[in-house]
Amino acid sequence: MDCLLGRDPSEVGYHTWDVIENRLSLDRVCAAMCGVPEAEGAEGIPIEAFLMKIDLANRERVAKAIHDSLLYGNFYQEEYPVEYEPGLFRLVRVGGRLIYDRDGVPLRGIGWMVDVSPEKILGEGVTRQ
Repeated sequence: MDCLLGRDPSEVGYHTWDVIENRLSLDRVCAAMCGVPEAEGAEGIPIEAFLMKIDLANRERVAKAIHDSLLYGNFYQEEYPVEYEPGLFRLVRVGGRLIYDRDGVPLRGIGWMVDVSPEKILGEGVTRQ
């Protein structure tokens, strides 16, 4: 995962998704990035609640990527804005994969999340000069 190289480990958030129970559990870093209270993130939220955090323009694309990952077992990596406070967004890069049982039923997703807003802002500033 090249996007994680050189990152301070405290900047990388991790999540798990119990597909059967439909509970997406977020560590404190992911929860903070998404504006979810830490205790609520640890307990787990439905994937639909997480999708509602994604800005409307990207929500359908991300939902399809998650769906395709469920169906085909491909590695998931997407970048999109999430609302962490009403009307305030940060750009995150998220990646992960699913674990399946012997019959091919998806059981659990595991993944990571990083805030790439600063890199995008710096990148845009450099290209505009």
